[in-house]
Amino acid sequence: MDTFLNHVGLFAAVLYGVIGVGLGLPLALRKVPRNRILGFRMRHTLADDEIWYRVNENFGKEFTALGVVALLMGATSFLLFRDRQSQLILLVLVAVVFMGGIALSLVRGVRLMNRMAGEKGLGK
Repeated sequence: MDTFLNHVGLFAAVLYGVIGVGLGLPLALRKVPRNRILGFRMRHTLADDEIWYRVNENFGKEFTALGVVALLMGATSFLLFRDRQSQLILLVLVAVVFMGGIALSLVRGVRLMNRMAGEKGLGK
């Protein structure tokens, strides 16, 4: 237990990083077709392939970038911060950066989706 607490920030950073890259990269590369499990799943993205791929490509790029940032934060913590207090601060920092980035990506995705839906006459 003591070892885990001394590296909790590192574990969180690696976990967020793997999730971000693992889920974001296939979306960014347009490898995920419309589905009800993975991706930016809203009425307009599920109704139109062009909107689905464009919105998920952008979301995937941002999600992948967040994952890379989390991995870099983890690598930095492994090299520089090994005490429990620093790791707890890193844990909070990684969570705030990752969740804040996801929130921003969601807002940007909804805006893009609504703009594209409006251009196609799909309404709001």
